[in-house]
Amino acid sequence: MKVVVVGLGIQGKKRLSIAGEEAVGTVDSVQPAAQFKSIEDVPLDSYDAALVCTPDAAKLAILRYLLSHGKHVLVEKPLLGDNPEDLPDLFAIRPTTIASNRTS
Repeated sequence: MKVVVVGLGIQGKKRLSIAGEEAVGTVDSVQPAAQFKSIEDVPLDSYDAALVCTPDAAKLAILRYLLSHGKHVLVEKPLLGDNPEDLPDLFAIRPTTIASNRTS
């Protein structure tokens, strides 16, 4: 499965290392090492899934974009820190493909 890593902070770099050759691109708006500055810049046909390792404020827009284009996602926790009411919105985009792991 071809993946793109979104966010090249500590967790993103770990995910990139683990993904190895399956990683076909990196996205980060501030890291100079990233291949793309925005997920929208990555050609949709170049990847199957995204490993989203971004701050909470950026996650929802990224997830909406990915899910609306039929991409698989792995999201660093918390899924939605301050806005758990946004979760139903994500389910509405891809109701049959979202798995959620909630911890208290």
